[in-house]
Amino acid sequence: MGRTSRALFVVSTAVPEFPEDRQCCHPTRLEPRRRRLWERRSISFASSYASTFPERTGRVVLDGNLFPFPNTVSMGLVWTSAVSQVIEHMLNNCRVKSAVCALQSPFRSFEAVLDAARRGELRSPKTADGSRIALNNGLIVGYMHDVAEERGCGWKKALLTLALLNASDAAHREVGVVQVLDRLCKVGQNITWRRYSSCIDGILVGEDDDAIMGTATLAMDNAGRLNVDSGVGMWRAERKLYGEHILGHSIGYVSSMGTWQVQPKPVAPIGSVDVAPLVVGNLYDQATSYILSQHMAASFPRSSLITYQGLGHCLDQPTDPLNLDPSGTGECTKLVKNYLRTGDLPPKGHTCAMDVPIPVPTVEEVAAAVAVGGAK
Repeated sequence: MGRTSRALFVVSTAVPEFPEDRQCCHPTRLEPRRRRLWERRSISFASSYASTFPERTGRVVLDGNLFPFPNTVSMGLVWTSAVSQVIEHMLNNCRVKSAVCALQSPFRSFEAVLDAARRGELRSPKTADGSRIALNNGLIVGYMHDVAEERGCGWKKALLTLALLNASDAAHREVGVVQVLDRLCKVGQNITWRRYSSCIDGILVGEDDDAIMGTATLAMDNAGRLNVDSGVGMWRAERKLYGEHILGHSIGYVSSMGTWQVQPKPVAPIGSVDVAPLVVGNLYDQATSYILSQHMAASFPRSSLITYQGLGHCLDQPTDPLNLDPSGTGECTKLVKNYLRTGDLPPKGHTCAMDVPIPVPTVEEVAAAVAVGGAK
């Protein structure tokens, strides 16, 4: 609370949790799973407070990654589109850098990898009981989406793994399979697939309760439920629009939140004509679609929406070690700080351009990954 007795909210970035080494894809980099429950709830709280108590609200900075009209069906559709947009742009980034990107013809190569998975050809080394785990499309897309959390480094890592999975050499493909399973099939830092011959993660054993808590809280805030028929209908509609390989995110959402047996207490639609927030959106947010930022800005007619042209969920601090474009995000950060100091909103629709290109893997880096993987 300030001297004007008005609340001031800043909901734009998470506290850095990563090592200070800023080398892209350094082999010793930690890969913690970032929790988003606080981010979701804090954005919901700030925007709802501003909508309900505009007379008590001062300057508000919102990351526009929250749907302002909470509804179960709409949120499911929006989350699927976010995954699709990220993978599309990830592959296109490789295509426009074809002179250096190791994954040649990335769109065709991606489809070839998915076809190989459907045929059961992408298999792991032998596990403890002698069996081999076959990748499916859900694991492949889930891996790409998961590593995208690491922004530029993660996008590069996803393409490198795709290049391995698309290799003609079976040993190289096996290295790619191990990269996917090591990332997704673990509880804490303990890799499970080799010992238990199955992909077990923290959610399955209750060690990672983010999904459970997110389901419980979001199901209370959102009206609408999905039965089996309506859930299958949503799946069919999204399959036509985005392709079946994208739908793992949506299926998980439908099977948890869509069937949560609780009477919701929906929040009111977010928005106010009396509050003038600054809304920040990332064009290629891997977790929530950019369209949510546009909806959020429209719900506050006096707001200003600024867009970072790059990657990431929430605007990264220029000092975040995973932020490979500190000058690009820094432009938006300066606008945020100026608004908080002066109350002056930047022009609506201002775009903070990327200053550093998204990195792609080279042939030499793929070869190095094979050498490291083959030595294990």
